[in-house]
Amino acid sequence: MNIILMRHGEAVPFAPNDADRMLTPKGKAEASNTGTQLKKAGWVPEVVFCSTRIRAQQTAEIVVSALGVGLQATVLQGITPEDDWAEAMAVIEQHAVNQGLFVFHQPILTQIVGHLTEANSNFDVHPRAVPATAYRLKLDAFLPGSATLVGAISNACGGLSALMIESIRFQVSGLTFQGLCFGPTDGIPVLALHGWLDNAASFTRLGPLLSGCRVVAIDQRGHGLTDHLNRPYHIWDGVPDVIGVLDALGWDQAIVLGHSMGAAVATLVASAYPDRIRELWLLEGLGPWTYPDGEAPDLLRAATDRLNRVMDRQKPVYASIEAAIDARVRGGVVPLTREAAEPIVRRGLVKSQDGWTWSADQYLTLPPLFRLDEAQIQVFIQRLETPVSLVLGDQGFFKEPLFLPERIELCRDIRVETFEGGHHLHLEGAESAIAKWLLEGHSRV
Repeated sequence: MNIILMRHGEAVPFAPNDADRMLTPKGKAEASNTGTQLKKAGWVPEVVFCSTRIRAQQTAEIVVSALGVGLQATVLQGITPEDDWAEAMAVIEQHAVNQGLFVFHQPILTQIVGHLTEANSNFDVHPRAVPATAYRLKLDAFLPGSATLVGAISNACGGLSALMIESIRFQVSGLTFQGLCFGPTDGIPVLALHGWLDNAASFTRLGPLLSGCRVVAIDQRGHGLTDHLNRPYHIWDGVPDVIGVLDALGWDQAIVLGHSMGAAVATLVASAYPDRIRELWLLEGLGPWTYPDGEAPDLLRAATDRLNRVMDRQKPVYASIEAAIDARVRGGVVPLTREAAEPIVRRGLVKSQDGWTWSADQYLTLPPLFRLDEAQIQVFIQRLETPVSLVLGDQGFFKEPLFLPERIELCRDIRVETFEGGHHLHLEGAESAIAKWLLEGHSRV
């Protein structure tokens, strides 16, 4: 059986009685967006239930209207924010039918999802349950850990519409990798690799715009929800990971879409495995970064000294998700807008006893012990057989050319385009233009 558990849209913060809080105009739009995406995804409910709260009833009515189905929501007692999550789950179980939609509240929504999918009511469910988020669960019984989170529809990623997201998890190289999927399952295979200290949510705006593509964006090792190594990381670690992921997905060949660090990994993989990579779609990167000539011994020592102190450092704790977003915007290595930071930060946090902290492995914050030198990197680039499409931001890393022009000259088949934006331009408003340009290039291959 499949059931859909949904949070109501944004409501006014105050009312004489909490039960009477109504949806804001934004909340109404969120509910309509989610209903539209439910219809597009084919997740059309057979029955609809909602809590006794006005905001949940309004949400249910708007969703039904967006779906265009002749249903009327049934009001249920026992699924309000004040109710115990286990008792609320029992109410849902009592009324559950295949493709049943339940509209209710936090915190009990994610407590129930966490219990059913992870046997942990405190599990940090992703995507987060911002207003009008809907989770689709596949289950045979309401038992701990027995359900699969098939996908979610979320308004967390900005823009004017909700986004249909599917979650994915698999074992590669002895690690549990997690990620997000966009597009039809029979679409053109695209594996998306994010940048350093980012995660799969880096592609929540660009991925859905790649029409006709099946985009699988993974959290690379140590990032997001994927397992940690608890040791230093190297750029070449990503090569066996990518090949393992392609094998796990059953993809003999794929396009690799890489941003920054992900572009570096993609370059190495395509050079070493030309038979597995159809094209490279690179954002703000072509090959790894290297150390300045003659400084490798000194930098190795400095990195080793920091490694010996890594466990003495405590991750920062933030009182709220909003505070963590502010910190990422203020303290990022590269300039980052709040709009660009939000989806990455929301996926990149875990709940702690005192607030929110970063999920990424502490060891990722260390400088690498060693890097490939420029001569080695150039050999990888010279060996590239696959077509390369390179996207740059006019305010990105390469507004000062650095080593890039020489590397571009080494490529056999490359097209380069500059778009408005910074290093994270694919999250800053250029994503539609980027998607169009990438797809146009693919049509010529």
